[in-house]
Amino acid sequence: MLFLKYKELILFLIIYFFCNTASSQNIDKYPGTPSSTYKSEYYFSGNKKFNNEIQKREKLKIPNENPEKKKQLTFIISGNNRIDNAVIIRDSKIDTFDVIDQKALSKIVKNLYSTGYFNDVKIFKDNNVINIVIKENPIINEIAFEGNSEIKDITLSDEVTLKPRNVYSPEQVKSDVLKIQNIYKRMGFFSTYIEPKIIRLDQNRINLVFEIAEGLEAKIKKINFIGNKIFSDSTLKDVIYSEETRWYKFWGSGDKFDQDRLNYDKDLLKKYYFENGYIDFKILSSTSQLISSTKNFVINFKISEGERYKLSKVDIITGVKDFKMDDLYSLLSVETDDWFDSTEVDRSIERITEKASELGFAFVDIRPKVRKLKDNKIDLSFEIFEGQKIFVNRINIFGNLKTSDKVIRREIPVSEGDAFNLSKVKRSERLLRTLGLFEKVNVTYNQVPNTNKTDIDFEITEQSTGEFSVGAGFSSLDGALGNIGIKENNLFGEAKELSLNLGLSTRRSSIDLSYTEPYFLDKDLAAGFDIFNVRRNNKAYSGYKHNILGFKLRSGYEILDDFRHFSSYELRRDKIHDIDSTTSRYIKAQEGKSVTSVIGQGFQYDTLNDRLNPTDGYRIKLDFDYYGLGGNTKHLQTELKASKFYRLIDGVTAANILEIGYILPLKDVKINNRFFLNGDQLRGFKNSGIGPRDNATGDALGGEQYAVIRNEINFPVGLPEELGINAIAFADAGLLSKNVEMGSTIADDYKIRASAGLGVSWLSPFGPVKVYLSKPFMKENYDKVEIFRFSFGTTY
Repeated sequence: MLFLKYKELILFLIIYFFCNTASSQNIDKYPGTPSSTYKSEYYFSGNKKFNNEIQKREKLKIPNENPEKKKQLTFIISGNNRIDNAVIIRDSKIDTFDVIDQKALSKIVKNLYSTGYFNDVKIFKDNNVINIVIKENPIINEIAFEGNSEIKDITLSDEVTLKPRNVYSPEQVKSDVLKIQNIYKRMGFFSTYIEPKIIRLDQNRINLVFEIAEGLEAKIKKINFIGNKIFSDSTLKDVIYSEETRWYKFWGSGDKFDQDRLNYDKDLLKKYYFENGYIDFKILSSTSQLISSTKNFVINFKISEGERYKLSKVDIITGVKDFKMDDLYSLLSVETDDWFDSTEVDRSIERITEKASELGFAFVDIRPKVRKLKDNKIDLSFEIFEGQKIFVNRINIFGNLKTSDKVIRREIPVSEGDAFNLSKVKRSERLLRTLGLFEKVNVTYNQVPNTNKTDIDFEITEQSTGEFSVGAGFSSLDGALGNIGIKENNLFGEAKELSLNLGLSTRRSSIDLSYTEPYFLDKDLAAGFDIFNVRRNNKAYSGYKHNILGFKLRSGYEILDDFRHFSSYELRRDKIHDIDSTTSRYIKAQEGKSVTSVIGQGFQYDTLNDRLNPTDGYRIKLDFDYYGLGGNTKHLQTELKASKFYRLIDGVTAANILEIGYILPLKDVKINNRFFLNGDQLRGFKNSGIGPRDNATGDALGGEQYAVIRNEINFPVGLPEELGINAIAFADAGLLSKNVEMGSTIADDYKIRASAGLGVSWLSPFGPVKVYLSKPFMKENYDKVEIFRFSFGTTY
């Protein structure tokens, strides 16, 4: 019992005895070590778990302060509750000192402070004993932000370096305060005050709170241009992103002061002058001055415009074999006697590069050269060199938080190890955009140092793909409408599409379930189905009601790049009922139920750059449908739809759209299977406003052949781009007719109708809003015209 009570003391005495014996006999002396070098023993205390026990003996060759005396140095470390003694010894770098003097002790203290683990370190030396007394920095339990209304907590958390479970560091807190202040400065808040506070918890833990006083938002009071003679201040203000604050501006962030944005503004000014031929343009200075009384800024740009230059000659110089010069010149968007335009020069380089890539010359280097002549003219030459062959090292994808890598990589027709091909990379970018899953897709290239390899980085910004909507609105097509729906275009992050919509309007009610698997069985085969139940009230223009119940199976796969084949099968039951007594006899003859069974084939070539709002490329779709695989309808139907989108000038795009349909009757074609044109297909006319019509009743009977051409130009209206408001100028033309004579009372003149007008489209938070003012200038007396067309809310 006595032994157990004093076992710790007995254990200490035994070890102490053997240690002194070993030291006196110089047992561990290394062969060849001078007699002035001794081994020091380190004893540690202070750890709660092993307090008053010897935890570790470390033997280091450390020369004594006095080589003539054999002294044994004892180091005692105390105060450490969390950090291991071995870590403290390592970080103190004791073994790097030849002499443990006062200078060495001070250095040890600095070494330990530099780790950031301790908020207090003291060291005492008493003869042979060196005591290190430390106080550990606490562990951060939680980080919180208070007072921030302009910036979300998640944004601030991502910006600061300190995280929960990190060791608290005052220096790191100061650094994080500066980072938060910089975020606010970029947001236009220059008087933001941040005070970090600590809430102490047990077990040497703390909560760190950043108390934020955001202050007033700094605005741009005035923008001045000095030295501009060619372009007015108002013109240059339209060029840059920054803008002067106005009391009536409640959208956008252009009037917020941001120093980084000023650098962007300088790039925009330079680009604008270079686009207009002023290649000597310079920004001499740009300054921002804070007005203390209002906390707003005045921005000054001092510029030198220089002279405007016109192209005297445009040449292409190349040493690359097999390049056909005529083909290259046809790609240039600059010509002799044009004003120099840097944007067109860049566009020409891009076209030549893409063409060279298509021809198998993926590694060309194109350098534009400018030589100034007299009378403000220049010679422009494009020098083409065959560059070094480059291979793809790694393909990196960033920013896809929800979408799986597999979904993105299968749209990239480039593999690691392939020869770099610019046209394939460009196509990858376009394919990713057309998925409709991403707000932005940026592609960058990073050369691997000292190699002929490059990394391709795809920076993805995902957009919301799920939607639960409860909405209401009005359209000329369906009248007052409302809907409730759920839709997900990126189900499970695999680009699968699922939607369920319930719609109710004055003239239409529907329920529609749709599902699409873009890569069925992990093959390039899209497969899906639709189940639908629709009730239409066509009494306003044809005097009857129409119910539809059915389903559709569909699939599609890619034959060649951008060229796909589609197949489908549709089975539905139609019911024509509730026919007015005054309705056309031709419609009364259609009353009752019918079963329609349709097998379809289609081909589509699609190069559009965006799935929802295209501005470049074209789409051609040709469909063949056979009505008669069972059921009691029988005819062939063909439709061709082609559209082309292209840029006219910056911000202005044009669209040409062609639609043609033809039905070959194998027996009488029922009214529910005929073509009807609505007011969106042919603006200026009501739904079913043109085509065969019963003169006696005025009812639309539909047609078996139609053609429509729509031409429109979309251009900005001077409002911030983020508002999504654009103006539209359009001209439409079309016709709708039946193949055979239907009767003496039927009006069917087979003549073209045409209209023109203006419109406004707005992608509002509540759904798309469209307004059209149209003027039909080719029409017949029995047509139903519509001068004003308005739609608001989600259509079905």
